[in-house]
Amino acid sequence: MQGKLIDFATADDTTFDMNQGRKVFRPEELLTTDGAEADEDDPSTLKVQNLPQSQRAYAEQLVPFYGEMVPCMMYAPKWKLREQGVQDFIQGMDQAMAQAVQETANQQQPEVTTPEQKCNQALLLNMNEVLKDKVQQIVKKTVGMVEAYQSVLEKHKHVNPKQDTSNFEKFLMNFLEKLADSKSAPGVHRVYLGFCAIQQLDCVYLLQFLFKP
Repeated sequence: MQGKLIDFATADDTTFDMNQGRKVFRPEELLTTDGAEADEDDPSTLKVQNLPQSQRAYAEQLVPFYGEMVPCMMYAPKWKLREQGVQDFIQGMDQAMAQAVQETANQQQPEVTTPEQKCNQALLLNMNEVLKDKVQQIVKKTVGMVEAYQSVLEKHKHVNPKQDTSNFEKFLMNFLEKLADSKSAPGVHRVYLGFCAIQQLDCVYLLQFLFKP
């Protein structure tokens, strides 16, 4: 069920929970490793290890491809930092995957899960978390975020999102839930159909997913 969207365009930058819109205060989560309080407006002082455990599990998967600052911003209590973090996440997708593909090519011995598969999983998991955010300024970025992911798949055709079927289908489900928002619905419809053009996918699979019980 879609939660009520929150628009802070004219509000002050009070701390809100990213999924529920409830006011929360987590000073203990904004500590640097040396024990000094971090500056909430300076994301370079935030550390992934100090995020709540549920968020840290997702953020840590991005660190090998983005460093610490972007995932810390994506999960910051302040929505303005999250908005900037999501924007940097979107803009860095292609570079992150290109790095992962190169690391895979440079491997001396193949791993069970290649760097590009790890990168794809990290993108899917963190896109899922972004899709749960109820702040309108971030919701507005979700269609562009999914378009950026489509561009990654189009460029790196050997990266198959269906290799991580569970997370990919959770991502599709969360994205399709945006159809309930009249402002997002046209873009969601257009972008979902755009997956039909992805070589690694096919229209039959996408249609079957729509009617999956």
